[in-house]
Amino acid sequence: MAIIKDIKVTMSGGKAIPGSMVFRSLLMGTAAVEKPITIIHQADWSNEMLAEGYTVNDTEYKMVSKYFLPAVDTKIVVDDIAVGRKKNSDSWTTALNAMTFDNFWLLMVTPGQSKAALQEIGDWAAAQEDPGHFFLGTINDVTIGAARANSREAYLVYDKATTKGYQTISSKPTPFVGTVVPALASATYDLDVTVDGGTLRQLATPLLVSDTWTSIASKIQVRLRAATSGQELVTIEKGKIKITSGTTGTGSSILIAEGTAGNTPLLGAIDALTGYKTKIDSAVQGTETFPDIEVASRKIGYKPYFTWKWKQVRAATAGYTYSELTTIRTNNTFTISTVGRGSSKINFTNEGNTTKHGEYIDLTCGCDMIKEQLKDAYYTLVLNNERIGMGNIGLGQVETTLRNVLSQWGENGFIMALTAESSDEDRSKSDNGKYMYKLDIPKRNAISIADRTARILKNVKFTFTVTGAIHEITVNGYFEV
Repeated sequence: MAIIKDIKVTMSGGKAIPGSMVFRSLLMGTAAVEKPITIIHQADWSNEMLAEGYTVNDTEYKMVSKYFLPAVDTKIVVDDIAVGRKKNSDSWTTALNAMTFDNFWLLMVTPGQSKAALQEIGDWAAAQEDPGHFFLGTINDVTIGAARANSREAYLVYDKATTKGYQTISSKPTPFVGTVVPALASATYDLDVTVDGGTLRQLATPLLVSDTWTSIASKIQVRLRAATSGQELVTIEKGKIKITSGTTGTGSSILIAEGTAGNTPLLGAIDALTGYKTKIDSAVQGTETFPDIEVASRKIGYKPYFTWKWKQVRAATAGYTYSELTTIRTNNTFTISTVGRGSSKINFTNEGNTTKHGEYIDLTCGCDMIKEQLKDAYYTLVLNNERIGMGNIGLGQVETTLRNVLSQWGENGFIMALTAESSDEDRSKSDNGKYMYKLDIPKRNAISIADRTARILKNVKFTFTVTGAIHEITVNGYFEV
């Protein structure tokens, strides 16, 4: 008697291989020297990262810390993440093809990658149908998705992944206006500024009685840049003098103080000579948000096969214009939006789609997970039995095994369940009267002699209807008087 010897599961093409893929995330960085991929566990992630040679200032370390930060939704927990580095001299395609580690689903990379690099990674992911891998990239470029059509890539378009530290000087009752000439006496004025936690800079700035607030800011900027060799900005914004660091991230900061170089203190002179009342406002530290790592933690940690839209995140809402938001949506990419006002504001992922005609990430993930579980169930069946015969009994065992997987995905909510209100059309898409899937396995007499001899069971087919999700509603109403 012939036996059934292997399995291939095709939903969009691809060849199955033995083994179970874990639906974890992989974070890849870049450096002069590559680092092998290792699995970092939530329970002791900091020590494990340090043991692998990462430092607390490395971007990978900071991103992993965000990945394991408790989500806004406290039921979400991620157990581990894989982390590695490619050599700067290697292309992404070369580095990814050379990987021996394959036990992940979601791939992310450290910030700062070019648009071309991200799309190269997306192209690589497109070829990884089985085992299925998926790429989530982040970039401040609303055109990243243009002319793309890839069900294995998604782009989170975001303009606040990193911010610069700054501090402002405000004035009452009259704000600083760039074109106004305060008529300060021509003299050298002092202002102290500390940039990025470094050395205090005593800025002695010669000013003229004819200087406007804008030209005063420009002269202070020249002195500051000369002192630090940096790219700090001194501007007049919203009626305030604003000094901004030239760097980004958590180490970016500005601290302003009254001048102490021995000349005329600037702020005191403004108060005394113009009637202004100046105040140094609270400093704002630079940030590193890593929105992609937060979204990944939120979804990989809990039902990634459910919609990726409406997921609450800490990352601030993006600052794009309506036109830019339209471009993001048109190009099948997504961003972070806000609903509510004041203390009731909630930031959330706005859409969660791939670049392939707006197909959704959750559908790609759910189909990949079903494929993996069908393979795992089959291998469990054949490895725990002396044989599965090519007769109706063996065929029945295969059917029961595969049907159990599909039914489980009905219980999970990915495959649509029938209800008392289900239509006849919906019921026609179910062969078990409970979930909207059908499984067809041929009987022995329908299998060719050649296939029985080769021990290949062909033409096992299934269809299912996904539950999907509501992303938008249209409500019409009327009133009477």
